[in-house]
Amino acid sequence: IIRKVSNGLDKVPLLARQLYSSVLASLSSRNEESTPPSPPSPLDSGDTNEMSEWKSNPRDKALLRDTWSDDFSALYDLGSDIYLHIFNQNPACKSLFPWIVKYEEEGRDFTQGKEFRSQALRFVQTIAQVVKNVYHLERMESYLYDIGQRHVQYATRGFKPQYWDVFQDAMQAALTNRMNTLPELAKEDRERVILIWRDIALYIIVHMKGGYNDGLKGINRFPSLIM
Repeated sequence: IIRKVSNGLDKVPLLARQLYSSVLASLSSRNEESTPPSPPSPLDSGDTNEMSEWKSNPRDKALLRDTWSDDFSALYDLGSDIYLHIFNQNPACKSLFPWIVKYEEEGRDFTQGKEFRSQALRFVQTIAQVVKNVYHLERMESYLYDIGQRHVQYATRGFKPQYWDVFQDAMQAALTNRMNTLPELAKEDRERVILIWRDIALYIIVHMKGGYNDGLKGINRFPSLIM
């Protein structure tokens, strides 16, 4: 059973709120292409577990955006649900975060710490980037790839390649739960958007995993990202 973190937004550090606001402002300032909705057509991901390109239609993209919220509380709750799913399904993932180990050794609830709140927001900001660029997803490939590359440094902490699948499952579960709480969705739209979000989670992880696997081999397909 996934524990629900008490909202506790009043405890979220001002710095975290400011970081979140600045990211949203940056994203919103980008020019976005708007395309009128059209009748839905089948997603192009098929049954494969690999999808480097998400091919859809304007109706799907509009539905994706309509079911996303930049509300601070909604984002925090989503990020919390993702991480709680990860830790409940695979407790070994906690070892990737030294502050969790410290909290548990001291008998404290790590979900009430500022580190957990910041980590939860960091995860959903990545999803927000994808949503903002849904009409230009080619822009996101290098961004997600670079996140995967940077995770190579966590291999010494015990990060395993199969953890990408754990992250994917957690995203899909949390997003599905969120879609099921939206009362304004018609049954057909709800079923459709759950499939769309599952594909988006897969798209994100495929590119992160690609960057990680290349990083383990000393390969970087986007060397301009190196600071």
